[in-house]
Amino acid sequence: MLLRINELEDAKIKYDWKTLYVALYLDFIDISVLSDYSVKEMSNKLYVDNEFITELAWGGCEFLKEELLAKMPIELGFEEIEKNSIHWNYELRKLRYCMLRFARNTISNNKELLSKVSEIYADVGYPVEMEEFIPYMPPKDGYDPTKYSIEENNLHMIMLLDKFLEEEKKVIAKLTS
Repeated sequence: MLLRINELEDAKIKYDWKTLYVALYLDFIDISVLSDYSVKEMSNKLYVDNEFITELAWGGCEFLKEELLAKMPIELGFEEIEKNSIHWNYELRKLRYCMLRFARNTISNNKELLSKVSEIYADVGYPVEMEEFIPYMPPKDGYDPTKYSIEENNLHMIMLLDKFLEEEKKVIAKLTS
């Protein structure tokens, strides 16, 4: 699933170049998102002229992904984020929230929504905290799916997804404040 700037904005989370670095590394965004963010940064009154950001704004699609990943930490003044580090997992958590939130808000068919949520689950590395609303995982809350219809089971998992999204929003807000 490819995210765009507006999905990050709509989620009302704090994101920055480090978030976009992890997203690019994991193929959750394409290079055009970096161009869009560069333009946004340049319009900020606190913006300090940066040649790399200007290049991204006007021709970012000409860069190769590997080249961008190598240049971003150097040119944008942050340490390279090591995969599976605390900082990496924090940025991934924000991206996961955005992807799940976007899917929840845009897919009205319950079966399709749960299918997309399962894809996101795989894309973000099968986190344990998502298992309770993944259709092929066994329920953890004492819920017995054999006593209910497929639609009732889907609604139960979507209710758990909604609860998860509420809690994640709170956790992310605390971590970014």
